[in-house]
Formats: sequence, structure tokens, C-alpha cells
Amino acid sequence: RLIAYRNYCFAFCVALPHVAGGVSLGSFAFIAPACLHNERIIRHEVDGHTVDSKIFGPLYLFIIGIPSLTHLLLHKPAENYDNFYTERWANRHAGLQ
Repeated sequence: RLIAYRNYCFAFCVALPHVAGGVSLGSFAFIAPACLHNERIIRHEVDGHTVDSKIFGPLYLFIIGIPSLTHLLLHKPAENYDNFYTERWANRHAGLQ
């Protein structure tokens, strides 16, 4: 189900079991159904990480994607998650800081 459109991004709702937020790849943001009403998460993915993807192009996975996933796996989400550079940049692009 298409939930949002920006000049550069499509956001789709897909079932992401065991994920409490979303994932962005290129121009696509995949938002967990449980988060469809959480504007902060949607903006973080749609207006944040997709902008990173446009800035870094093919390097996005190495500069943002892999470090972000590694940080998520190594830390509890509530443990300064937004302070990590990948999340801080996405929040800044989305106007959440």
C-alpha cells in the first residue's frame, strides 16, 4: 500500500516482522504496519534516509545502510540510537532535530 509520496521518494507499507520502524533503500522506504501512524518514523525514513541515498548514490549502503544496521544490531534501540551519525543525519534531513 502506497502511503506517501515526496519529490524523490515512494514509501510502501510492507510487513516487517520483528522490526519496530522502517528501512530505506534508494527511493523506497519500507515502513512496518505498526508504525504507519508514527509521523516521526515515516519522516525519518522518507525524508531522511532517502535523502542520504540520493546524496551518496551507490555508496549509500557502505556509508549509511551497513553502519546503521550494524549499530542497530549491536545496541538496544533506546540506547542513544538517534545519536549515531546515520540516524542524526536522517533526522536532520527530515527536520526532526
